[in-house]
Amino acid sequence: ADTAQAWAGEAETVKAALDRFWNPAGYYNYGMYEDGSFTSSLLALASFPVWLGVTDPAKALSTVKGYSASNFSQPWGVRQTGDPRDEELVGPYDESNIWPLLTGSVTLAEYCTGLKEAAFGHLMGNLKCYSGSTHGRVPEVLRGNAYRSGGITAFQCWSETGVTGP
Repeated sequence: ADTAQAWAGEAETVKAALDRFWNPAGYYNYGMYEDGSFTSSLLALASFPVWLGVTDPAKALSTVKGYSASNFSQPWGVRQTGDPRDEELVGPYDESNIWPLLTGSVTLAEYCTGLKEAAFGHLMGNLKCYSGSTHGRVPEVLRGNAYRSGGITAFQCWSETGVTGP
């Protein structure tokens, strides 16, 4: 009981720290620069603390609603950023590409905030990775503007978790 109480206190400290990352535009900023200023773009990475349950529920919902917008979502997954770029000008690890791992995190965050239809759509997009791959493997990175491999690892275990977790 003492250990549980101590960890509950730590959880409240983390929640208070996360509130500092709230952007008045309606989402959690992903990171803080050395000068104390914050990143300004909504990133799919902000979905992790949402489904882990360490964010304010109303702010979590506001954050997660942004991932269903067409600048984030494609039929095969969710971009890390809502700022798509010309694929010929960027590398495979560019933020405008799609990682099944991040799509899985967004899916879990959507389920946790009650956005079940959006979550189901993103889950089905991640499942599409199986049908378009060799031997039922899920690649690490997919292109954000066209359903094709990002040219990196054809099989990535953490990408599998983005499909099986939700």
